[in-house]
Amino acid sequence: MKNFSATLMTIYFGMLCGGVVASANPTKHSYTGRANQAIVVKVVTAKALREELRALRGHVVLINFWATWCGPCVAEFPELVTLAKKYAPYGLRFITVSVDVPTEKRQVVTFLKKHDAPMPAYITSTNDALQFLKPYDPKMDGAIPRTYVFDKNGKLRARIVGQIDPDKLDSEIRDLLGVRSRQSKK
Repeated sequence: MKNFSATLMTIYFGMLCGGVVASANPTKHSYTGRANQAIVVKVVTAKALREELRALRGHVVLINFWATWCGPCVAEFPELVTLAKKYAPYGLRFITVSVDVPTEKRQVVTFLKKHDAPMPAYITSTNDALQFLKPYDPKMDGAIPRTYVFDKNGKLRARIVGQIDPDKLDSEIRDLLGVRSRQSKK
């Protein structure tokens, strides 16, 4: 357990500090839980993404790293969209980051439109997903999807490698938001 806690602290510290040098600024997004009329996928650097996460302190944040070519990523995405829509009114902030190469941005937009995705969407600024993800998870082995949940203080509360368990993730989010079970039913 101590080793796990140390790993989580390392991940969080890595998200707040070091990483890839970038020039992009964090952007303002709508987290209403309603699908965007025009899905916009922005190219993001690791540094800009860390700034975005810092700006979201005070909110429960879910961040998902995925790709259009990843079977488990594609399979879990509808569940993530459901959770994003369900908990946005309670303050959940959900960010999706595609690790597809930047030249495949159009495919990412098409995928997000197909799934009526209501969250801010990014695509990594590099062709090397492992390089991009290392600052977020020092033990990164290249496996995706990867989902992280942060509490309102910015503390990492859950790290999911591989496909999510929707019920378990729903419970984690509900607990962090302080939403009673009967209020959160689908």
